[in-house]
This record gives sequence, structure tokens and C-alpha cells, in this order.
Amino acid sequence: MKFDSCELVCLRGTHRPIPLPHRETVIIGRTKQTLISDPRCSREQLEICADWESGEVLIKQIGSNNSAVDDKELNKGEITRLPNNATLYILSGEYPHIVKVKHHYTNKVTAGCSGKRHSSDTDNEKFSVPAKKSKLQKEIHSSKDKESIPAKVKSTKSKDLKNKHRSDKVKGEIQVNEVSSVQNKSKKTKHESESLPTNSESSDQTKTAPPCPSSRWNQFSHLMVYTKKGTYSRKKIAGFDLDGTIICTQSGKVFPQHSGDWKIIFPQVISRLKELFQNGYKVVLFTNQHGVKTGNVKMEEMKNKIENIVNKLGIPIQVFVATGTGVFRKPVNGMWMYLQDKENDNITIDHMKSFYVGDAAGRPDHWKPGKKKDFSCSDRLFAININVKFYTPEEYFLSAEVAPFNMPDFDPRRILASTPLTNPPKSLTTKKQELIIMVGYPAAGKSTLVKAYLEPANYVQINRDILGNWKKCVALCRQNLENGKSVVIDNTNPDRESRKRYIDIAKQLCIPCRCFHFDVSLNHARHNEKYRVMISKSKPIPDMVMHSYRKHLEVPTISEGFAEILSINFVPKFSSPMHEKLYNSFLLDRYFEEKN
Repeated sequence: MKFDSCELVCLRGTHRPIPLPHRETVIIGRTKQTLISDPRCSREQLEICADWESGEVLIKQIGSNNSAVDDKELNKGEITRLPNNATLYILSGEYPHIVKVKHHYTNKVTAGCSGKRHSSDTDNEKFSVPAKKSKLQKEIHSSKDKESIPAKVKSTKSKDLKNKHRSDKVKGEIQVNEVSSVQNKSKKTKHESESLPTNSESSDQTKTAPPCPSSRWNQFSHLMVYTKKGTYSRKKIAGFDLDGTIICTQSGKVFPQHSGDWKIIFPQVISRLKELFQNGYKVVLFTNQHGVKTGNVKMEEMKNKIENIVNKLGIPIQVFVATGTGVFRKPVNGMWMYLQDKENDNITIDHMKSFYVGDAAGRPDHWKPGKKKDFSCSDRLFAININVKFYTPEEYFLSAEVAPFNMPDFDPRRILASTPLTNPPKSLTTKKQELIIMVGYPAAGKSTLVKAYLEPANYVQINRDILGNWKKCVALCRQNLENGKSVVIDNTNPDRESRKRYIDIAKQLCIPCRCFHFDVSLNHARHNEKYRVMISKSKPIPDMVMHSYRKHLEVPTISEGFAEILSINFVPKFSSPMHEKLYNSFLLDRYFEEKN
């Protein structure tokens, strides 16, 4: 089937779509175009060539480390056709992309390319091309599988392809957010292709559920949902934050002085939202309002404010209000999941056509002259968690250029269950008597490791949270060591002084002492703590406790009297796929700068 356009789209939203011109080889790798900085990825990792006439897209790995198509790893020099709806991983299991095409005649946009099945028979079929062959083509024809690709292949080496992404400082190149839409190259505004469908698309958006008969408020736990009369459940969602995105304060102050201190932020807002509604989108606002729980904002005042804003916007809108700190607070995806499961009449949401707009985007100081840095990155992370495209208010309403932004240093998706527990690999236990001193943040996994590995090996756990103070810990440590038992001190033990109390006992009794230092950062520990509170009845640990550990931390050294210092990695274990999915999401609405 013929293409009208073809582009490589990052499912993690790290970069703009990369055009794949007709019969031109595009080289993909560790470049500014992809924003990949992983040294395992070659600068020239893959060659991709799309033939718009035949509907074929061929992939050739030229980098040293394996790329993959779905779960099938490629090898250097190997050529494969990309099957329809397949995911291309620039490195095996990492940096997922799809090829997105617009088919000829129908103008139908689809993810994928060739309609042929991905099999060895198909791969070995000879792909007919014009007589003139490029160097790469001749190389392919001489290979064992006699695979060939279109002629007139130009090695563009990505040429940046007029990439306007200015965020060279972007951290976390595997940022999972926006599934990008095909950009319309007509005279429409910059983002109109994602927000305003064609008439044919609109006709497909048939309403399968009646509109909301009357305006209503619903409550579930710490979530309030307002649905305006006339709101339709639809498969395309246009999501927006509220404060700083749809409205700002009329007083000009950062925080509203009263419930009536607001105004529409840009003149374009109302008209753009009306266009969205007319073109088959359900407009939904998602807002964090923790002040309701703390008592700073009265519930009835908040409700009246929401209703007045919706009336001002002039279209049927649904509003989700998170009043607590749990799974409904952005960036956690709880509000979106509740929309999908309970508030959309069982109509499946089309993530490819949906998007989210918010001002908490992680933009640094002076991202624009005179602009301060964003207070948070939570809106961008929310879009990552719900797997839709993300815009800032300026990008969406004002058609501004994409601003630079910084992702958090800690990315939960990098924490793999396949990570070795110790670095370097060592045995956690020994048959000889010993003393082990733990060093690590609260929620770093210390007690979990003790219960999983050390207690089964008959180590005695000594924990200050259980005993109450360090003097009782020291006394019990001496008692058990004198009785010939191995002991593990399961406390944070950040400084030399706290560790010396136990090391001195081991020296007096001529017992070797090891240190288990947990390689967990501040934000990683905060993420673990947030996750633990969400899935259990654990009490939250205040951030001040985390910061206190960091303030007093003195990295352990052999000179303190340790026989060995073992670095312990955090290796997550999950009781259900749901827990794993939650852990691999961004859970924190604020991230602190990590110390080097």
C-alpha cells in the first residue's frame, strides 16, 4: 500500500518525529536528533529506508550492540523488513520507536508499515527495485539472504532534518511520554494536526453514548469529578492542567488570594477548546488541589470556582480534582485511569490521538527571557505515565517553539529486576561469624534485604526503630556477638560516629565487620517510600528525614575498620504486574537536586 508520508516516532516522546523520505537511507543513532546519550548506542546504529510506493520499510543494524524489532534481536549487518505495528528498539529493549505512515488515497494514519507478516519466508523474498542500485543496495544483494532495498539511497546521516527541538540539556533520554502525531504540512497552525482532525476523522468519531443529562459532582476517595451537562464520552481526550495552563491569577500573584482570583490565561484558550470539542475531542481538566485536604481551600469554594471556570469556557467539560497525596495526585496516573475505567462510558481512549497540556514541564531558569524555572516537572511526567503527547501552554495555545526542559535524574524505568544485587558480585552471607553494618537512606531496601537473605542465614537483626535508641542497639549487638551469633545493624548509619560504636565492639571481640552500602539516591529513596505507602499501610517518611540522612552522610571507607565494603543495588521484587507498573511510573511531584 502506498504512503503519503512516513516518519519514525519515539514512543517515549524524547524527540520529534524523524521523517523517512522516499527511498532515502536515514541513519539513526546517538545524536542530537534522537537525544540518545547512551554510549552503548553507536552514533550510526541503524539504517532505515522507506519505499513509499511499495509500502516497505527496511532496517539494517550497523552498530555493534543489538537493536531489536519487537522481541527479535537484530545482529550487525542484518537487514529486516519492519512488520506492521512492530516496535523498533534502537537498543534491544530500550528506546522504542514505531514507523508511522499516512496511506495513499485514504489519508489514513497508521502505526507500522508493511502489511506482510514478519517471517523468514517473507524476509528472504527478493524485493524488486529499479535497475540502478546504490552502494548499500549492492551490499544487500550480495548478502546471503539476497535482501534488497530501494535505489537512489542517500545517506543523510539524519542531517537533523530541521529538528527544532531545542532541549539539548534534556536528561533521561528514555523519557516515556508523548506518542507523537503526524504533523500536518499544510497552512494549519503548528499543532493543528494533533488537535483538530479532518472531517473524515470527525465522522469516525461517532458518539456511542448519550451526553451527560445534567451537571454533576462525583466523589471517590480523594478524587472529585465534575461533569458539565452535555459532556460526551469520546475516544480522543484533550487533557489540560488548570492553574497556569487554562487560568492564572487576576491579582498577578503566584497563588490565588481568594476563590474569585482567576482569569483565562491566554485569549486563544476559549476558541481552541471550542475547536477541540467541535472536532470530536472530549476536553478534560486534571488538577491537583491538595489545599482541600489541608483545609487551606474550602470544598464548596473549590467546587464553585471549577463550575465558574467551566461556564466561562463555554463548552461541556469534565474536571478531575485530586484533593489528596495518593494515587490520584499527578504525576501518578490515577485520575486518568479513573477517567478510562469509570467516567468515559466504556469507550476506549485512543492514546495516539489524545494529548495533555500543562505548565509544570521541567523548564529551567530563563527558558525564555525573563521566565523563571518551572516549579515542577509533574505535568510532563503525568503525560509520560499516561502515554500521550505533551505540550506546554505556550506551545499549544501560542504555537511557541519547544522549550528546553530537564528530566529528573532518577528514572524508575531504569531500575531493572535483572540488575545484580551486589557490585561487584559477592556473597551476602558467610558461615563464619561476622558483623554487618548497613548504610543507606530510609526506604533503600535495607530491611527487605535482611528478611530475604540474612535472617534465613541466622543473622540477628538489630533495628533502632524497633528498640527505640542507639544505646539499646549497641548493648544487644554486643550480647549477640558474645554469644557467637552473626549480627546485622539495620539502621541508616550515615556518619562515621554512628558506625564506630559497632565497629569498636567487633574489634574488641576480634570479629570481622563488613559494610553494606546501598547505592540508592535521595530521589530513588523518596520514590520507594511513595510506592510503599501506596501499596501498603506504611506511614509516610517526611522529606526532612531523607534530607537529614543526606546532610549527615559520610561515605564509608575501609579505614574505619571494615574488612569489606559491599555496594548493594536496589533490585525490585513485585507481587503483581499492577505493582510493577506502578513502580515503573513517575510517582513524585517534586524532585530534589542530587549531590555529586
